[in-house]
Amino acid sequence: MGNKLTIAIVLLLLAGIAVFVFLRVKGIEITITQAMIDESLEKNFPKTTKVLKIFEVTYSDPEVDLLEADDRIQVGMKAKVGTSGGLLKQTFSGSVILTSGLRFGAESKEFFLNDPVIESLNLEGIPSSFLDQAAQALTLAAQQFFAETPVYKLEATNAKMAVATTVLKNFEVSDQAIQVTLGL
Repeated sequence: MGNKLTIAIVLLLLAGIAVFVFLRVKGIEITITQAMIDESLEKNFPKTTKVLKIFEVTYSDPEVDLLEADDRIQVGMKAKVGTSGGLLKQTFSGSVILTSGLRFGAESKEFFLNDPVIESLNLEGIPSSFLDQAAQALTLAAQQFFAETPVYKLEATNAKMAVATTVLKNFEVSDQAIQVTLGL
């Protein structure tokens, strides 16, 4: 009985080492399509948040585009920014285009847009003296929103996948999808 237990433990250790070496060297590759991101984001819009205690920002109607040349994710959205309270209560509507990288939350096994940057901002009727503050509010709102809103959740379907979901080793955009490599 002791020999069988020893053999089982040794085989289990060897299998664990083999999985570790495989994940360390090669990793697991996952494809996240634009359609998957679109579906995930649609569930979370419209989104309204308050930033800097005086601005209320609403984002709606996200349109995702994967930028192969830059390995970035672009999201175009309708945007509304307004001041709340006081004599200057105003709201301006328009559109915003931002680009972002990708971040992996190992504990939640979710992918998030990382450090979104506004590339284009068009707000109808906004005074030029107010544009910088509106851009700052829109940027902060996007950073808050995308920091907590996943664009994809990984399902750990087997032991190898569960172990691999500890580190985002690499990602690149190609063929209108994000090719992700996870590993140790």
